[in-house]
Amino acid sequence: PIPCVPSSPTTPMSQTCTDPEGSSKSGWPGKESTQVVELPIVDSVNPRPPFLPPAVPADLVERIERLHGDPIVWWVSQFLKYMLRPQPHLKEMLDTTVNNFNFEHPIVGIHIRRTDKVGTEAAFHPVEEYMKYVEEWFRKEELTHPDVKRRVYVASDDPKVLGECRKKYPEVVGDKAHRG
Repeated sequence: PIPCVPSSPTTPMSQTCTDPEGSSKSGWPGKESTQVVELPIVDSVNPRPPFLPPAVPADLVERIERLHGDPIVWWVSQFLKYMLRPQPHLKEMLDTTVNNFNFEHPIVGIHIRRTDKVGTEAAFHPVEEYMKYVEEWFRKEELTHPDVKRRVYVASDDPKVLGECRKKYPEVVGDKAHRG
């Protein structure tokens, strides 16, 4: 759960939620007067309400489909965007960091995980697999902006990945000296 305490890096979901224990607390489904309701893992929620993901409000599905090919992904992302709003001091630090990077737009970011997940909870994916999606994004972008400069930001927990990307895709992956 996202805590609603001042030490949290995220902005509280509610201006009145100051204590994660609340004045009243219960497990799902709680009562209308319960201040804090703890939800189990989504698959274990019982009784299952009609609005629990992967549900999207029926009156919005058609409109969301026009914006996004997978309405539930868009719908859940809106909740996450709200829930994960950074505290003002953290937002300021993040904005400063982004400005110091001096990114030029557009830029496609990829996160290539290797050391901490591969072999335990995730499969190995070669750089080429990530770049296939980068290529797809730029091809779509070039339909409306034919002169777009291709730029890719690579984040990884493996220092060898950046070198591999630079070697295989030097025209799009570089450091500040290579961006232009």
